[in-house]
Amino acid sequence: MFERYTQEARRVIFFARYEAGNYGSPYIETEHLLLGLLGEDQASAKWFPGESNVEPRIRSEIEKRITRGNTISTSVEIPLGADCKQVLNLALESSERLGHRQVETEHILLGILRIETSLAAQILIAWGVKPGLIQEHLAKEPSPKNQGFLAELSQSEKEIVLQCMKAIADGPEIEDWEFHTRLGIFRPTLRRIISVWPEIDDRTKNSDEFLAVNNCLNEVCNGFDIPPTEWGKWFTYSKDEITQTYAKWLRLRGGHLGGIR
Repeated sequence: MFERYTQEARRVIFFARYEAGNYGSPYIETEHLLLGLLGEDQASAKWFPGESNVEPRIRSEIEKRITRGNTISTSVEIPLGADCKQVLNLALESSERLGHRQVETEHILLGILRIETSLAAQILIAWGVKPGLIQEHLAKEPSPKNQGFLAELSQSEKEIVLQCMKAIADGPEIEDWEFHTRLGIFRPTLRRIISVWPEIDDRTKNSDEFLAVNNCLNEVCNGFDIPPTEWGKWFTYSKDEITQTYAKWLRLRGGHLGGIR
């Protein structure tokens, strides 16, 4: 569900889960999402007219309007509430309608405001937060197709990267039990990245996308023990061409052959 969310937007949901557990809520509700948003993106305060440090006052207002339960351990999964699910779906819808590649924190804020009966929306509206201003701001934001190092690669080099990821994801050489150890990500995560290719941002070091590109190229060049008779099943490019692509990608990110894991 969250593959198109930015790292910041994903952290909003992570913090919302923490807030729900802290207040003993059996569900992640919109008020927890709002607290997660204010905790992750301090710039969100700019949408509150004439205010700056709004988080403590918003928290105090929420606490007056909810019943606090026993703290829930972080090891216990807390599901999204119905309104919260709708907010996240609306955030994705807003992103798509504006032609944006990813869901950002502002899209989540817009989603909250659209569920006007929710506690979080009622608080935002009472504080004078205007969805129109957020919408106008987002409409002016550029949305490049690729913001990462891949943008600097040629079409054939991008195809090489994709072939390497597919070979690692579906090839017979790496067992499930050792996949994360060797790649730094799980096989389903890699397949998810392949499914949205090339709409990924690989610039954030150690993000899933970064590791998918870096470590799959590294694995094929340095650790993928595929027999020569099987090479054509996975690749239309030679090992030298893949190595050259890997070297270029490493130069773009300031690295060297051997990569990171």
